[in-house]
Amino acid sequence: MCLVRIKHVYLFKLKIMSKLKFSDGEEFDLGGPLRVEERSDGWYVLGENRMMAVASQSEGLKLIETLKQEYL
Repeated sequence: MCLVRIKHVYLFKLKIMSKLKFSDGEEFDLGGPLRVEERSDGWYVLGENRMMAVASQSEGLKLIETLKQEYL
C-alpha cells in the first residue's frame, strides 16, 4: 500500500492481486490490465479482477476495446 500526503489529503493506492484456482488445478491471475489468454479449454479475457470466456483471440480484443470505451 502506498500512502501519499497532499495538502492534508491522504490518497491510498491499493494493489489488488486476485487469483482464481479451480479444482482441476487450472489457475487464473485476474490482476493487472485486461488481456487475452489462450488456455487448454479456450480463450479468456482476464484482468481488472475479471474473467470472461470468449470464442477467439480477435473476439477477446474486441471485447477489451468495448470495455475501454465504456470507461471513457
